[in-house]
Amino acid sequence: MKHFASLLIVLSGLSISKVYGQLWPHASGLAPAFQAVGGEPPARWSVAANENIGWRRKLPECGQSGIAVVGNKLFLTVKQPLPDDAREETHYTANSVGLCLDARTGELLWQLPVPGTKSQTYISMFIAEPTPVVDDTRVWFITSNGGRVCADHNGKVLWNRAFEVDPLHNAQFSQPMLVDDKLVQIAVKEPVADTSGLGKNSGRGPWSYLQASDPATGELLWTAELASSIFSSPGFGKLGDTWFVLHARGGKHNTPEKPYGFTLTSLDTGKTIWNRDLATGFSFFNSYFDDRHAYAFDAGKLLQLDINSGQTKREFDLSDNVDWHRYNSNTGKWEIQSEVRFASGLHPCFHSNILVGQHMFFMAHDHPSIGRVNVASGKVEYLHVPYQVERKTNVAELVHWNKHIPALPKNSRGMTVGADRRELGNGWGHVTVPAPIAVNDNVYFVTMIGTVYVVDANAPSFDGSALRWVGDLGPASQTWTLSSLSYADGRLYGRTLTEAVCIVQ
Repeated sequence: MKHFASLLIVLSGLSISKVYGQLWPHASGLAPAFQAVGGEPPARWSVAANENIGWRRKLPECGQSGIAVVGNKLFLTVKQPLPDDAREETHYTANSVGLCLDARTGELLWQLPVPGTKSQTYISMFIAEPTPVVDDTRVWFITSNGGRVCADHNGKVLWNRAFEVDPLHNAQFSQPMLVDDKLVQIAVKEPVADTSGLGKNSGRGPWSYLQASDPATGELLWTAELASSIFSSPGFGKLGDTWFVLHARGGKHNTPEKPYGFTLTSLDTGKTIWNRDLATGFSFFNSYFDDRHAYAFDAGKLLQLDINSGQTKREFDLSDNVDWHRYNSNTGKWEIQSEVRFASGLHPCFHSNILVGQHMFFMAHDHPSIGRVNVASGKVEYLHVPYQVERKTNVAELVHWNKHIPALPKNSRGMTVGADRRELGNGWGHVTVPAPIAVNDNVYFVTMIGTVYVVDANAPSFDGSALRWVGDLGPASQTWTLSSLSYADGRLYGRTLTEAVCIVQ
């Protein structure tokens, strides 16, 4: 587990369960880095073929949150259930439902309403719905619709404080965190008083900011000095004894928060430590930093920044002079193309990156390959992966390298809940990707059609041997998800629009 030695993010400041192995307290796990160390999950598994699956639990409605874990309880959200006679058309709601499941069986223990402030579509391929946040005694259900409810582990509501969200975009990528006894999330307030000279749309209605609240009451503690785009996925960590958060401005559709940039903010006060510009405003990445460097993607490059100033120290081109390990489906053999130009202006699939040790992993935007950048040596490699593995119980599997089987977004009652034709895609390209996680020396990537790639985080060469497994979260043509996996006590937990699942040996 060498790659975890470099993690400076520690557990102090989090009110967490004393049982280390039974905890995934928010979207990014134990430490705010989407990583965990513990008992090994199964090396092979498939929901479609019912291989190494502990249980499957049908959900009352669709939803896109991840799953938080504490002890023997799981927490997630779904949308307010549609009536059985709802027409086949685009559905909207501002309201969600918080669920508590038994981690051992998947049994529904209780549920409660989470009313929001903004009505939006039931699903979207551009929303990373917030995962609930938990500690030893409480759970916070926070939604992209502006719902925010705190309850105890028995479902008793302690407080209910809805908040305002971006009125113009359905997209939402920022995940709430409980850090240093502060509940940190994104919300909106009026833009800066003078937006002249900041460019198109900068004066257009409210800007998004990170805000910290008292977890016991929901009372606002601070609003960050500089804004944060709804497309940004902030990263949290400690430098010395002090907590900080790294966040960005930028994104599609000319987001109003300007100038585009990347900011390190004090978690104690919300004050800016440093800020630097981003040329293209590409903020669709998970933010990472350590005791020396921060990392950002911009203009087809991975930037390594000085953690003390934000100034660029190194740039890694994601396209030029890379090694591509490609599977030749005609010969059935792996091939390597060395020091080639992989693709012009390549950038990661939105929010598909994870920093594990000295490697930054990501999914190449519209090319079915996983990228790996060695931030020490500068070597850039790509590993070709199949779109999908089609499985059925007691039937030989089919590996699809050049196509996929589309999945129509439906809830557990068979009702269509999506209306965007792009939702029939392969899970690569112009889509929000569930944030990958790392458990021990495995990195897990999930796509919209339920394919799960498991790669070796420490592979000497990023060739075919680094692809340890291609799993699935359900049958081909019937599985749709934008939710990250969670891990606790040797088990992986996942969810689709229709069900929650437990993967265990």
